[in-house]
Amino acid sequence: MRSRLSVGLLVSVLAAGGPSFAQGVSSGQEADPDTIISTIEQARDKAAEIGEMQTVGAIELVEVDTLTGDKTSRAIENAVSLNEYDVRTLQSALAEQPEISRKLETEGVAVRNIFAVTVESDRLVIFVRKD
Repeated sequence: MRSRLSVGLLVSVLAAGGPSFAQGVSSGQEADPDTIISTIEQARDKAAEIGEMQTVGAIELVEVDTLTGDKTSRAIENAVSLNEYDVRTLQSALAEQPEISRKLETEGVAVRNIFAVTVESDRLVIFVRKD
């Protein structure tokens, strides 16, 4: 049986106005650790996609507790460590995209705590280390 990591959503959707933003997000989702690790391994590609984004429709933040020291959190931290350069490239891309940067700042999310992102059209799901 594959283990699952329960991840809670941190502040649903960041919306700074405008009708193009999503109105709601479900909470209490479970994220498969293998999916999170695969997303970490794609950090460089996601950074390039973010750099090309013209508009951001919605941002969903998924808070992940990687400090528990259990097998799953160690696997995620190991993937971040193995892909450190690409994760930093991803963080830079997020910081350099003004619309994303503003929304993250508004929610008090430090870019240094972001370790993975999925991009679906104009929607981002951002994985953030729980402080």
